Amino acid sequence: MSSQIPTFTPEQVWFTSDTHFGHENIIRFCNRPFKNAEEMNSELIRR
Repeated sequence: MSSQIPTFTPEQVWFTSDTHFGHENIIRFCNRPFKNAEEMNSELIRR
C-alpha cells in the first residue's frame, strides 16, 4: 500500500462556501436566475 501524499497545483484547488442550498429568498435577494430553490440546487450541483 502506497503512503504517498497527493499534491495539487493551485489550478486544481477550489473553495466553495455559502451556496445557500434550499434558500428560496436568496434567489430574490441576489437576483439569481432560477425560478425556485429546487432548480437552483440542481444547477449548483450540476456545475
